[in-house]
Amino acid sequence: FRGSRGPSCAMGCALRHHEQGQPPACSPGAKPARKASLEALGKAVAKRRSFSMDFGAQLRQAVDPAVWIATTPVRIQADAVDALFVAQGEWACVRAGGAVAVIGSDDATTCHLIALLDWQGNGTAGPALAAAAVAHCSSPEEVEAAVSLMYSQILDLRGANANARGSVEVYVAGGLAGDAESAQMTRTLQRLVAQLQSHQGGACLVLRLLATCEHNCSSAQPGQPAVRGLLVRLASGEVLPATWDDDVRGPLKELRQARFLAVNPGGRPVCCYEQETDDIVVPPFDWGLGRWGWLARQDNHFFKQHFSTSPEQELSRFANDLREVFAFLATHPDAGKVFNGCPRREPRRLRLRSL
Repeated sequence: FRGSRGPSCAMGCALRHHEQGQPPACSPGAKPARKASLEALGKAVAKRRSFSMDFGAQLRQAVDPAVWIATTPVRIQADAVDALFVAQGEWACVRAGGAVAVIGSDDATTCHLIALLDWQGNGTAGPALAAAAVAHCSSPEEVEAAVSLMYSQILDLRGANANARGSVEVYVAGGLAGDAESAQMTRTLQRLVAQLQSHQGGACLVLRLLATCEHNCSSAQPGQPAVRGLLVRLASGEVLPATWDDDVRGPLKELRQARFLAVNPGGRPVCCYEQETDDIVVPPFDWGLGRWGWLARQDNHFFKQHFSTSPEQELSRFANDLREVFAFLATHPDAGKVFNGCPRREPRRLRLRSL
């Protein structure tokens, strides 16, 4: 599922073939249906000029991707109880000074990791970080929806101060050199930033980092992405390469991954965090009576060939993660019980700081 582009490369394949006992026949090149667009911002975005801005000029003011990817990744370990992990197909936005001290994501190969940081004020102490949002996207459509949703949420958090002095900084990492859809995700992101910059009356956007595709190549391991994960420190506003241990890639890790595999439309990521309650939230979904036990018993080669668009770049835990997802579905065949029963199923919630 990491690097997969919507359900065509993941559980959707399994659902179509499990009854016949056939392995999933993935189509990595299949394009997901367009489910969301910049219009999700409604009146917040005014399309007032063409989008042929000089990104080279903008990038000269940005963080040098070669320097950034060479930075030693920060390791997020099990004792980081105030860290929020954003999984593939998800996004989250948090205020600075709240329960979350670190937000980020990991395991991107062809995917893009996007962070938006809202800086406000220009007093003697300089601007302060007010909020940060992170998304893990696997298709151009998902990039478009995620940027729109995160930017809109940041404007909502600003409220009456939507026009306050300051800027929203954009950081992007991930993508695989030579992969056509990775390149398309980068182009989509650039277009969206230009579009949002044309909006008069909202926060000014500044593209600070674009460490994607050819700018994310490992010199030590040719053909591999240099950076797969990132984090944002809410106290300082630092955006750094990161690796997240398995114990902090939750909570509800298997259920969240299953939801992406089962219902992610390839165009609209789900918000995984509710700031008011400090809860991780998983909306209800169904997974049917699949051959989940059979899938959980397959070897590493099977998972890389049928569930990844970049099998040569996947880490060893890729197959293990999928086995855990299918084992969870095999031992929890009744979705209604997982989501608090009938007749009205409720989202599954777990307090982040309870871990």
